[in-house]
Amino acid sequence: MIIAKSILAYFFHWPISFATLAATLSHVALFHGRTIWEQIRASFGDKFVDVHTRIMKKNYDPVPQWWFYSLLILIIGLALLTCKGFGRQLKLPYWGVLLGIDK
Repeated sequence: MIIAKSILAYFFHWPISFATLAATLSHVALFHGRTIWEQIRASFGDKFVDVHTRIMKKNYDPVPQWWFYSLLILIIGLALLTCKGFGRQLKLPYWGVLLGIDK
């Protein structure tokens, strides 16, 4: 009897879960789709400037690009050192770190 109840719960659970997800996405698209689309277009067009962006641009200088590149090289170096160190306990080869680098 317990198995029959669990199978019945299983067959009701999955369709209701998918229906709930589809209803949520449909609701957001229908009721808030225009606002979301306008915000996306404004953010890509660099027209959208919220209060936080204005304060940051007013009070702070932009960070030079070489700073990000130097941090990238430092972090990759530390990752390679970590993988080769610790008595090879991590068992991650150097090429695993290099393959893990994403855009």
